[in-house]
Amino acid sequence: PKQDEYLAIVAHWLRHFGLSDAQIEAARADALVWALERGSRSGRVAWQFAKHWAGSHTQ
Repeated sequence: PKQDEYLAIVAHWLRHFGLSDAQIEAARADALVWALERGSRSGRVAWQFAKHWAGSHTQ
């Protein structure tokens, strides 16, 4: 997917995990770095990022 599509998928999963719009916005830069480090902006990578980020930013 293109960058905007990847970020939309990340946002979808972060909402699924109960994060607020402000938290989702804060995650955007980290999501892009995550994708660069893994060499892919796939839906699977988006899900893995969202799961990781939500786990480390929620109680």
